[in-house]
Amino acid sequence: MGHQQRGRFPFFVILAILPIYLFLWGLPEVAFGAPPAQVLVLQSYHQGYKWTDDITQGILQTFEHSGMSVQVHLEYMDTKKAPLKELEPQLVALYKKKYGPASFDLLLSADDNAFTFLMKHRETLFGDTPWVFCGVNYLEPTRLTKARNLTGVNEAADLWRGIDLALRLHPNTEKVYFVYDRTPTGARIEEHLEQILPNYQDQIEIVRLDRISMKDLEEVLSQAAQNSLVFYSFFFRDQQNQFFEYDESIQRVVNASPVPVYIAWDFSIGSGAVGGYLTSGIAQGEAAAQMGLRVLAGENASEIPPQLFSPNRYVFDYRALERFKIPMNLLPEGSTILNQPSTSYKIDRETFGIVVAGILAGLAILVMMIMLNLMRHRSQRLLKVSEARLRNMVEDLPAGAIYSDEETFSFNRAAEDWLGYARNEIDTFAQWRQTIFGPNYEETEALWRQEERYGFPRILRNLPIFDSNGGRHYCDLSVYQDEKRYVILLYDTTDRKETEEALTDSELRHRTLADSLPMNVFVKSSDLVYTFCNAAYASLLKLPPGQVLGKSDFDLHPPEQARWYQQSDKKVLSTREMVKQDEILVVRGQRRTIHTIKVPLPDREGGVAGVVGIFWDVTEERKAEQALREALAKVKQSKEQMDIILQTVSDGLIVSQRDGHVRVMNDAAQALYQKHLHTTGGDTIDEIFDGPLNAYLTKLYSEADPPMVADLKLKNGRRKKARILEARSNYLTEENDRRSGAVTLLREVTEERELVQLKNEFLSMAAHELRTPMTSVMGYSELLLENEFPEDQVREFIQEIYDSSQALDSLVGELLDVVRIESGRPIPMDLVPCELHSVLAKAVKQISLRYPDHNFQLISQEQPPEDVLADAGKMRQVIDNILSNAAKYSHKAGEIQVIEEAESSLYRVRINDNGIGMTNEQASRIFDRFYRAEQTEAKIPGLGIGMSIVKAIVDAHDGKLSVNSDPGEGTEVTVELPRQTSEKG
Repeated sequence: MGHQQRGRFPFFVILAILPIYLFLWGLPEVAFGAPPAQVLVLQSYHQGYKWTDDITQGILQTFEHSGMSVQVHLEYMDTKKAPLKELEPQLVALYKKKYGPASFDLLLSADDNAFTFLMKHRETLFGDTPWVFCGVNYLEPTRLTKARNLTGVNEAADLWRGIDLALRLHPNTEKVYFVYDRTPTGARIEEHLEQILPNYQDQIEIVRLDRISMKDLEEVLSQAAQNSLVFYSFFFRDQQNQFFEYDESIQRVVNASPVPVYIAWDFSIGSGAVGGYLTSGIAQGEAAAQMGLRVLAGENASEIPPQLFSPNRYVFDYRALERFKIPMNLLPEGSTILNQPSTSYKIDRETFGIVVAGILAGLAILVMMIMLNLMRHRSQRLLKVSEARLRNMVEDLPAGAIYSDEETFSFNRAAEDWLGYARNEIDTFAQWRQTIFGPNYEETEALWRQEERYGFPRILRNLPIFDSNGGRHYCDLSVYQDEKRYVILLYDTTDRKETEEALTDSELRHRTLADSLPMNVFVKSSDLVYTFCNAAYASLLKLPPGQVLGKSDFDLHPPEQARWYQQSDKKVLSTREMVKQDEILVVRGQRRTIHTIKVPLPDREGGVAGVVGIFWDVTEERKAEQALREALAKVKQSKEQMDIILQTVSDGLIVSQRDGHVRVMNDAAQALYQKHLHTTGGDTIDEIFDGPLNAYLTKLYSEADPPMVADLKLKNGRRKKARILEARSNYLTEENDRRSGAVTLLREVTEERELVQLKNEFLSMAAHELRTPMTSVMGYSELLLENEFPEDQVREFIQEIYDSSQALDSLVGELLDVVRIESGRPIPMDLVPCELHSVLAKAVKQISLRYPDHNFQLISQEQPPEDVLADAGKMRQVIDNILSNAAKYSHKAGEIQVIEEAESSLYRVRINDNGIGMTNEQASRIFDRFYRAEQTEAKIPGLGIGMSIVKAIVDAHDGKLSVNSDPGEGTEVTVELPRQTSEKG
């Protein structure tokens, strides 16, 4: 008590005479002529909405106390009352008309809709103006990767902490109603709940109230049972699309509910809800404005890390706590309690006398100041005496004292001795803060600025500061401040802080150690109530660790199992000896072997404070031991079978060792490389292999993390393209997990890789070919829908749409034919006797219109046959494909002949061109699906499926298709079909 009385005297004396001293110390304020920084604050919602007003308050207060000249422009998007997608065009037009790209030095946005709007339109409306956001719900950092000159503050309602708090305050809860709406923010809330609620499904009944009208919501909540809770996030728009202001919504929910209502945002507090772990609008605005000040001071916004930890806090309503009989001693430490009845502050008579004496002394000095106008010389002397006394008093304080205004800065002897800085080393208060806050300057400075909104005087506790030798200390700061001056007292709390940190670190280490153990760990008190359990044991019980504490085994386990546990516990408590035992238990319907060890927990007096236990499931260990014995018994028999299997495997198999020797090569591997093992000890990798396989096997042992699967290209004699082998390896390990060797399988995948490549190219070309006519259809359709045209132009547009639709139909038909061919189903045919000359004539006429720069000739007999058994439509498809290829692969003005011939039993069509031609290899693959000649692939459009469909159609006619071509000499494609014989007549 004596120490407290000594510390109290200087503090009250300073507070009593401090206003007088500051008045004497004051100087006129200097006005600077620099133009104010222009800042646009874009609010997602409307003025009068409390969350929006809180963010605005936090921004404006921070700018006001910053000392920087800032002019703020406020824009409200009002997207609570109308969706953003409906307002977006009008907002873009409005802001484009009001502002230009260079109108502002900084953009500040609040909430998700403003963030989304600026992500799309910032560059158009405001150029590269720096941007700081806040209020973005559950921000994913990946959303910022494509944006420049941007940073901001995450808004994350910590639902898990809020739900866990409510269940701890109401341990008998059986049902929880979760209230939220279907707005975009509500969707984020639902995503978060999907991750959290599975942890509580076995503990409570969960009821979601999101797709419901306000009237039905009130009806459901009014019938809530006694052991229920309501967890309200927000409910601004109901299922009937009716909008509610924040205060009306929460008030109707609280009025309807007979049970406690917990909330997640601070704008809902004061309505009768209990409270919880709340997201603060003022804190969001302050944090964003602090970042904005750094940007206005010259920092690049992209170099300021976004604040991903949402500034939330525990806040409760005293009236709700009283209504539902919730003890305040159960609330988290540091909680804010609103509407708490005020209590009078009592001070003892001695302190009161000191305060009164100080005030009287101040009044006396004020009277003396009035007399200064009449007695100037005398007042100057008295003023110097007064200042000297005050400075001597501050100088003699046992605590460190700092005093500063716009022109002077000083600190007393105690601060100088403690921190080791001479007074002439530091000139300003800002320099002093930056010096003693050291590496923690930005974090501590942000806390300093954040605390300014609570007013003065105030106390900042346990701030880390650094002396001149780099040593770290902790202190409590008592701060008095007006617009120009600071007076601060420092109290050393280093010893207390180090003790607290040591206790916290010790507890954290023990908790981390226990949670990292794979076995289940618990501690029970002497009355057999759980006081600790690790994460493994809590997971086994399907409960959060906090809900295990304070319960007995009878609360957590079936009665027989609980009695067995407590029997061994009591034995440990009575004998003070370790107990080890195995037991067959039924765990979740299965018989398990459990091994348990329990030891007594000693107390400080040498007694027993409880029981420490660990147990783990040894069922699999026993099974593994039995399995090992059985496996060893079969090894000898399995070895002979394995040798036979290795030699019969169709893929190549190689067993190599870490020392570089090859121990096994099956027949397939030896055939692939035409190599054989010559020595019983095994040849080395270098002696047997070369090229890709040698390099691959060497990497298996030379690199820490080598590829375990790789494609190896092997030269293949006369073929231009190499063979591709897929190598797939697994390590052979010894008992100490050291890699002793590897098993490698080799499988030829040349055709598979080529097919995959061809299909990928086909899909890319197919998408391009389909997009071209589709773009034409959509473009002309959009023109017709949005504009009026003359009738002849409308017909022209419709004709273009029709032609493009025909092209799409042709492409889709070809794709369907490919699907039929791939699945082994025949292309449907309608074979009837027909005259194919007209089919040829129409095809030549049509292709001539498409390619007017080419010379097409149809050469026919005088009387073409009319007895060819064919599907005229499919044969038109055949001729169109061949003619199209001939035109695309020929030069302009090239000549293309279509020659029609007939024999007694055969009908033949030959199509010749003088185009670029093909090699023999290309001609041999022309009917492969997805194949395109390499030298034309980048120039000629097409999917590479036409000739494969042509081949399938000709085959379905029992016909014959052949190609004859030479590079640079042109190509001839021949189609032969059988004529109808008299036997069929």
